[in-house]
Amino acid sequence: MPLPKRSLGKCHVARDGATLGNYDGDQIQDMLENGRLLPTDHYYDARTSQWILLSSLIAEESTPSRKPTPPPEESPSSDGTGKSASSGSRRSGRGKSRKQTAPALGGWITCLFAIGAAAGLWAWSQSLSNGLESANEKLREQTLVIDHLQGQIDQLTELTPPGRVRAIITYEPAPEKTAVVSGATVELHHRSTVEKAMAAANIDNSSSATELNASMKRVQEALTSPLEITVTKSNGRIDMAVPEPGAYVLLASAAKSSPTGQIQLIWLIGFEATNQPSSLILMNESNAISRKNPDLVVTEIQSNLAIPNLPPPSAETP
Repeated sequence: MPLPKRSLGKCHVARDGATLGNYDGDQIQDMLENGRLLPTDHYYDARTSQWILLSSLIAEESTPSRKPTPPPEESPSSDGTGKSASSGSRRSGRGKSRKQTAPALGGWITCLFAIGAAAGLWAWSQSLSNGLESANEKLREQTLVIDHLQGQIDQLTELTPPGRVRAIITYEPAPEKTAVVSGATVELHHRSTVEKAMAAANIDNSSSATELNASMKRVQEALTSPLEITVTKSNGRIDMAVPEPGAYVLLASAAKSSPTGQIQLIWLIGFEATNQPSSLILMNESNAISRKNPDLVVTEIQSNLAIPNLPPPSAETP
């Protein structure tokens, strides 16, 4: 099960939400061979800021196509007599010339047929090779799409134990592209505290980015100290303790580059903490407050999952 060491440096490896360690390509290959790592484990790709299955690193083998070699050209046959065509009488010379011409013409025709057949086989081989290469490229593209979808499914089905809140912040740097927001400050507040601050800030919902930022600044000034504060990790995730069951709000902000300049993204994500496991909270552009969605209100997230007979995860999610 060889790995492409040329592209895999030292990276984090996780299984079922638990970080196993930080290994390089040689270590991962050895641990896969002896069973300490599984193809279903994930590694963190710093280039794409994504957790990717180790199975996607298995090198693909391509089958080289064989091209038939055209047969050598056949020389025109001789009469085998070793005698000059000009020797003898004029009548005997004409007879030998006719006898030599017939087999020579047949040899050239056979040679031309062989060359044509070889050219046809070569063209068919090239067409087959191009078709296989195109199919392999489509397969690689579909594999990347499947891996991306599997990563989204893993996020949606990931469980957070009672007494904690876990979230991931992402944005779209380009259409149909997703990236994580690292280094963003995230605050945890009581829902009632945020609502009082918003009422005191005299919010003016406007499409103007300047007015939106001013309104958000007034809200932050009216807020009391957060219950807990943290910063998103390199994978865009946060993990905080919730004091007790109740209504809470996650407050965060980030800036996104665009052709028209910086776009400010603000999150006021409301959720209900219970004694049940909850799902990972996804904070992205669809539930962010921005100039495209200027309403400065708390966005409610249904994060609770009532799953009987299912113990909470015992390990930390990477």
